[in-house]
Amino acid sequence: MRLAFRLPRRPSAGPSRTLDALCHELRSPVASVRALARAARSGSGLRPDERDEALRLVEQHAEHLQSLIEELRAQCRPAGPGRPAYDVWLPDVVHAAASAAGLSPGRLRLVVDDDAALVHLDATVVRQILTNLVENACRYGSPTADVEVLAQRRRSALALTVTDQPAAVPVPRLGDGLGAGIVRRLVQRAGGSVETTTGPTGGRRVRVVLPLA
Repeated sequence: MRLAFRLPRRPSAGPSRTLDALCHELRSPVASVRALARAARSGSGLRPDERDEALRLVEQHAEHLQSLIEELRAQCRPAGPGRPAYDVWLPDVVHAAASAAGLSPGRLRLVVDDDAALVHLDATVVRQILTNLVENACRYGSPTADVEVLAQRRRSALALTVTDQPAAVPVPRLGDGLGAGIVRRLVQRAGGSVETTTGPTGGRRVRVVLPLA
């Protein structure tokens, strides 16, 4: 099955929809910060390097939460210039998104083409997109199998593909859900496109193409 589409223009979200989206976006990173903080504080079974990594992730999630707050403030202001883009080391963004989505490091299968590792883009938007896609993969795909994130450069665009593995007992996907709606709006604002297909093993594969600055 192959469902390809360009994102249509949508009316601006009302206050209730914006609040729903914000709550959805905050849920995963807040849960991750709480779990990481507890693990770092208890220190039980953690090596010094693991404790340092947990604290580093807490700092990353805190920065992401701050960026979400700034994004909400920007949406409440009159339209103006877009968010700035800058050079970003993409593997770091993917790892941070996977952590925020609750995916254990051992289940992330990351494939990044050499020419896609360092890209000029808005890291906050890319992280929001990936967090929602990986979270959906965790919710509807196999709870133990890997989730693959593939990053490829396509001339002046970046293609991000997230593929999950089917669960032994399929979980009904009740519509697109709020996370998918958030992804559509973010990609639309960035001038990109979304394509949903069935992966080689029967799971869902979602490809997002974003123009590079």
